[in-house]
Amino acid sequence: MKLSILIISLFVTVINFDIEEIRALYKQTDGSKDNTIVLFNKLQSVSEKDGNVLLAYKGASTAMKGRFEKGAKQKTTIFKEGIALVETALLKEPKNLEIRFIRLSIQQNSPKLLKYKKNIDEDKNFILSNYEKIKSNKLRNYIKDYILNSDNFTDDEKRVTSQP
Repeated sequence: MKLSILIISLFVTVINFDIEEIRALYKQTDGSKDNTIVLFNKLQSVSEKDGNVLLAYKGASTAMKGRFEKGAKQKTTIFKEGIALVETALLKEPKNLEIRFIRLSIQQNSPKLLKYKKNIDEDKNFILSNYEKIKSNKLRNYIKDYILNSDNFTDDEKRVTSQP
């Protein structure tokens, strides 16, 4: 009996994801192969049943992992696999601000040759228009930090984050 409880608790621990930890890891991936691989490995077991936000982070980590692969074809293939996961999550929850944020951050940082930049303005406008509606202070600060440190937002756009 104790053994089965231990096995079940280990299983639950493995599939339990701390969104704050995932966000922190995502923030640390910026150009770091090691941090990208850590996030990618942590999210490997994520599936659609785990929720669309986690699916989007899995897609983002997969897309970023492509940057570190050998050969242009392999890089592109892995990038597209990741993007497909992000787009799947967004199709299921088109009004989810965090998923829009994830897609925006990928599009703003992807090479032009991959042609994944068509929704930048749409996502920026959605995030800025809905920023004040974010209920979670942690998510609000997370997105605020990205906006304030991004060269892709104008000073006027950055002022939206100064509103309570």
